[in-house]
Amino acid sequence: MNKKWIIVSYLSPETYLYIEGADSYDDIATSLRQNFAKRNNNVYARHLLVSRRQAAGESISEDLQVPRNLAKDCTFSVLTANQHRDELIRDAFINGLSSSSIRQRLPESDGLDITRAHELGDSLDRAHR
Repeated sequence: MNKKWIIVSYLSPETYLYIEGADSYDDIATSLRQNFAKRNNNVYARHLLVSRRQAAGESISEDLQVPRNLAKDCTFSVLTANQHRDELIRDAFINGLSSSSIRQRLPESDGLDITRAHELGDSLDRAHR
């Protein structure tokens, strides 16, 4: 029995609809990943990383390990100095907001740049007033 038929035999009828046109195991795997794999929100992952604080009773070694684990969810790429600066400004802007509701909402938007963060934060602030 080939891999394609093995995987198909484990799928529910609802899930099978996602792969019914796939011709090979690789096509099935790709389709399932696209539809069901957790998508990483880099803005949210970076927000968790930069807003991390040492917990009470946590050792220095434990405190260092948590950001290392959080950084695994971040996507890092080669950036120009200006791009790096803008990302740090965005992260500091979000982390420094006094409104917890806005601070929580902004990282929901993946691919958020500093301009869009400002626009979205400003509109959320006006809506709260």
